[in-house]
Amino acid sequence: MKIETRATTVAEMVPELRAWAHSLRSSQKLADELVEDTLELAINDLDQVAPKADTRRWLYSLMVDIHSGRRKSRAAAARKLMRG
Repeated sequence: MKIETRATTVAEMVPELRAWAHSLRSSQKLADELVEDTLELAINDLDQVAPKADTRRWLYSLMVDIHSGRRKSRAAAARKLMRG
């Protein structure tokens, strides 16, 4: 899958990402932050994903990794610094 095609697929999945995030986080704000972090990592790693990889599975694994603390985005690190 071309990067442009995968980017379109990622963008189309934002509503689904929001629903997943809401099931994992206790508040809408935290769910939105999880979506933001997932999208940031996805955009940064877009060119490193195998062409035939399942985009839905890849995004879900990114989100679960972020939720469980196995991966962090720059946005999450910045929020942590701002919170003290």
